[in-house]
Amino acid sequence: MGRLATGFLAGLGASGVALALWASGALDGLERATWTGRVRAHARPSAATPRIKVILLDQASLDWGSRENQWPWPWPREVVGVLAAFCQRGGARAVAFDVLYTEPPSMAWAMTRPLPPP
Repeated sequence: MGRLATGFLAGLGASGVALALWASGALDGLERATWTGRVRAHARPSAATPRIKVILLDQASLDWGSRENQWPWPWPREVVGVLAAFCQRGGARAVAFDVLYTEPPSMAWAMTRPLPPP
């Protein structure tokens, strides 16, 4: 057997052992023991920057959306699109939303209510 085939089989075997250790949970203790050190080494805090903005939706925002626009929570995807367009017009180069959409979109909502102006 050639050197290439031997190296390939050795790598394949090592990968199999690593996968088996991970799947069995045998590496969890090592993961927990080294977590703090790895975070300190690779995720050093940096100075705050005014270039990053966070828009939070609190209970008052959700109540307003329900009262003024009859928006259910989570707000319809169409509304989120308007929010993203608003941020883009304000100069945002990236926008991220942390929302779980567990139900399919309701087209009935989109056909019965106009979207707010962007």
